[in-house]
Parts: sequence; C-alpha cells; structure tokens
Amino acid sequence: MKPTIVTVASFKGGVEKTTTALHLAAYLQSKAPALLVDGDLNRSALDWAARFLAVPSRYDG
Repeated sequence: MKPTIVTVASFKGGVEKTTTALHLAAYLQSKAPALLVDGDLNRSALDWAARFLAVPSRYDG
C-alpha cells in the first residue's frame, strides 16, 4: 500500500479535530500500520491515548 498523509485541521477550536483524528487513526490501523502525529500544543491526542489506550509514546513535553 502506498503511504498516504491525511490531515485533520481547522482554525476553529472545539470542532472535534482530535476525536476525528483518533477515530480515523484507529480505523486505518485496523487496515495497515498507521501513525498519528499530534501537532497541537495541548497534546490532547497524546494525553488521550496515554490515558485510555496505554500506548507507548515519545514526547518531549
């Protein structure tokens, strides 16, 4: 499968970007290896994954 980059972005806050990205990454991971990169300074995707999925991560925060 050819690598593909998908971006979930919006200037407005509170529009479920993190939720959408997490669900999309989980779905894609079920089909092939996937990587979710959290570019938000709040690191909410990383925090959610660490809290609920016990996913190892590398984070210099």
